[in-house]
Amino acid sequence: MAPLLGEEAAGLMAFAPTDAAFDNLFAALNTTGEALLNSSLPLVTDVLKYHVSPDMLDEATLERITTLLPGETLLADEQMVEAACSNATVSVGPVETCSGMAYVIDHVLLPSSAGCA
Repeated sequence: MAPLLGEEAAGLMAFAPTDAAFDNLFAALNTTGEALLNSSLPLVTDVLKYHVSPDMLDEATLERITTLLPGETLLADEQMVEAACSNATVSVGPVETCSGMAYVIDHVLLPSSAGCA
């Protein structure tokens, strides 16, 4: 992640999907992680950036937060995340990390660039 985020990786908040969340996404897309990386690297990069924010959550307030994907935001609190093409429930978090805070979520968040209607 460091090459993607650059030198300013400290102080970021990340939503981290579980392995099962990725397995469900791959099944829905009828693909594998390796195949997706080989065929759609721009989409993979967009999805990764969509899971990271310079904002921090207020535990009691549902709020719009910016992401590292330009022009894309999330609506989130410490219990749920609403994305452009998918939603997720927070199962663990916040967890303090060396670069900020992380929340474990049960679905992969998909930005509008994923092609949802």
